[in-house]
Amino acid sequence: MIFCILDTETTGLKPGYHEVIQVAALICDKNLKEIDRVSFKINPQKIERASKKALEINKYNPKTWSPDFFTKVKYLKYLNRFISKYASDEIIMAGQNIKFDYKFLKAEYEQCDVPFPFSTITLDLMDVAKLWSSFRNTRLKKYSLDYLVKFTNQVNDNPHDAEADAEVTLDVLKWFVKDLKKGTKHERKRINKRTALKV
Repeated sequence: MIFCILDTETTGLKPGYHEVIQVAALICDKNLKEIDRVSFKINPQKIERASKKALEINKYNPKTWSPDFFTKVKYLKYLNRFISKYASDEIIMAGQNIKFDYKFLKAEYEQCDVPFPFSTITLDLMDVAKLWSSFRNTRLKKYSLDYLVKFTNQVNDNPHDAEADAEVTLDVLKWFVKDLKKGTKHERKRINKRTALKV
């Protein structure tokens, strides 16, 4: 089993309408040890559809998104070549609010008729945090990445950059997993049953 800690930046919130403009993927073994990574930007093809707020958040600038960056089909095929190195294992997409990234990538793969390389099983940091909260009887005020980063005393120097967000997501996930391993056998069994983690 391989975890792909993945983060995307997009031009809005609607998969299939808005576009992915940045991807970062950290390949980790079953113990969440990073073994490989890739990160790149993609030139939007329909920037007129973009949400102004989304572009402000992810700091899109046509001058920094150079013409040499990927187009949609090229980035999907490139990501597939990268992921294919680990095709002998089940590849589980993981991240913060990973359903968002999953839906966006799935829509783009379908639009371009490129095979989707990921398992249907995902691991969401928010779900892990909720399990931790219930086991530790500790109320978390939010489940946003910013809040969880602060709660676990991690640092993100470049929020809303796909690579920086993927890195800190992995750091936060490791923090929760390390603490969950201290739980009872019954708690660990529940975690293993409800997530792709093995604690």
